[in-house]
Amino acid sequence: MKEFIFVRGKGVDEEYPWMFYQTHWREDKVKRNIKLTYFDYDFEIRGKAFEVKPKIKTWNSINLGGKRITKEPTKGNSYSEKLMQHDINNPDYRGTKSKNIPTSLPSCLLLYDYIKKRPDNSISSLQLFTHGVYNGPILYSEVYEYHNDLNKKYDRYQDRDKRDTEFRLRDFYENNPLSLASDERHKIRRKFTHDSFIKLYGCDYFDGQSGSILRKALRGELEKGFEEYVRTVFYSYPFLLSLLTSKVVWAPPVGYGTNFSSRDSSGKKKTYAGVYPPKKGQHWWDVPVFVDPKNKTLSTLKDWYVNKFKFQIDSVGFVGYDWVKMKEFLDRHPDLKLDVTFSSKKKTTNNGSL
Repeated sequence: MKEFIFVRGKGVDEEYPWMFYQTHWREDKVKRNIKLTYFDYDFEIRGKAFEVKPKIKTWNSINLGGKRITKEPTKGNSYSEKLMQHDINNPDYRGTKSKNIPTSLPSCLLLYDYIKKRPDNSISSLQLFTHGVYNGPILYSEVYEYHNDLNKKYDRYQDRDKRDTEFRLRDFYENNPLSLASDERHKIRRKFTHDSFIKLYGCDYFDGQSGSILRKALRGELEKGFEEYVRTVFYSYPFLLSLLTSKVVWAPPVGYGTNFSSRDSSGKKKTYAGVYPPKKGQHWWDVPVFVDPKNKTLSTLKDWYVNKFKFQIDSVGFVGYDWVKMKEFLDRHPDLKLDVTFSSKKKTTNNGSL
């Protein structure tokens, strides 16, 4: 039986996975008798106490597609169990500690391990309904890695912090769980069907110096602005996930956010019809930079993704990160040297090969 996997992070309304999931990037395709596994990482605060409720829930046979519902399905046989938790790093690199989070929570490693244990050719879809930044999807924004050890934090070849819960770029490096430098990647790749639909709904945003460089590049103020952006795309979480799975991964363009608000930029409330793709003006989880025609960076950004990378963009503005198209792009631009070994022991540039 084919399987869909949904993931919800903290701060995403509980109805959003059921409102905005997709069965195909272009248009709805009804999927029948699908096994659905739902990783719900959210928790609640009741007064001064935490009700830690992260769970994994499974429906053994369910139909997906057609008109969406706005709450968790009640039909079909299902069972639920709590996700295993571990102690976390709460203080950030400045030592500031959040009071709005438990001392132990479940990790993204539970999802990684679950995928690795699936039968070959069984996962038809993986969809992450979370917030996000350039480094990856966010389960809990209050969890940090390595406290104030910035040398380890910014060294992507370091092993994961055992007290971390989050998706990280380092996961694809060295001896980490999704390492592109190990044979483990071939096992993970075989878990997905040939037509798997993978989507990351959260933002791919960065600010500070990286955000400033991006904005200058889009305005044509950097001599090698596009070349810098190529590297930023190549080492992004959605592209590395595409490289790992050999599948197209749908996510926002690097440096930009997504929007699940039911109101447009003028504050007008949008209608929700529950069918994908939505009609113009209808409510859906989208990417404002590609759905707002007044955005000044639209033409340059779309030119880079569509005309240079040859990536596709769906009807709500998400980009299809495609490792095959990127390989073809790099073959056309052999002067762009990128480290493609993902190991500190042996670094090699692409030279036309991924």
